Amino acid sequence: MRVHFPLELSFPAAELGNLTALAAGNVAVVKPAEDTPLSTIYFCHLARQAGVPDGVINVIPGYGDRAVQRWLLIGHSAHVVYGFTRSGPKHSRRLWIEPVPVKLELGGKGAAVLFDDIDLDQTASALVSALTLNTGQVCCTATRWLVHESIWDPFVERAKTRLEHLNIGYSLLPETEMGPVVSPKQKDRILGYLRRGVAEGASALLPGGEAEIPEFKEDSMLSLPC
Repeated sequence: MRVHFPLELSFPAAELGNLTALAAGNVAVVKPAEDTPLSTIYFCHLARQAGVPDGVINVIPGYGDRAVQRWLLIGHSAHVVYGFTRSGPKHSRRLWIEPVPVKLELGGKGAAVLFDDIDLDQTASALVSALTLNTGQVCCTATRWLVHESIWDPFVERAKTRLEHLNIGYSLLPETEMGPVVSPKQKDRILGYLRRGVAEGASALLPGGEAEIPEFKEDSMLSLPC
């Protein structure tokens, strides 16, 4: 039995799926996100140094549609399991006709449900940390908060205060709490969501926009929370 597990994730998230397949005695094909392929390739380098045979973990870098089509990740008779993240909705119709198990992540935002008996300070701090982890570029973190109406105002005030004092800067500095996003395209997408939300009637708790960090160039990919 062989399991091909194409994932559009970066290290170490992609390896979580690989380890499951490998532990069952299968092989894996990994499709990393086009913006972050080197970490997954380096993981394979480490695996080879550890004695994993060639062909057990395979990486196909490149843009999703081109890589998937060119290397026949969909429609190959040897595939037993598919695991897609960002491209799940795009490929779901094609995968329905495949006689193989399918694992799809179809998008959306992870939700945290806040009842009226929580510790407000602890919860606000934990959720702000979740929101800013990897600058929000984590598909499974709790970035959508469903708050009980009786604690709405005090919770929002605590979360706002925490965000106002967020240390934004270079990712590798120990004091930095939120660094840049992965690409100019992603920065423009985030700022576009901000403009769209305000245009549709949302009220921003914080100004948001592009961050101004003295040691960064004007074309940096830093954005402020809102």
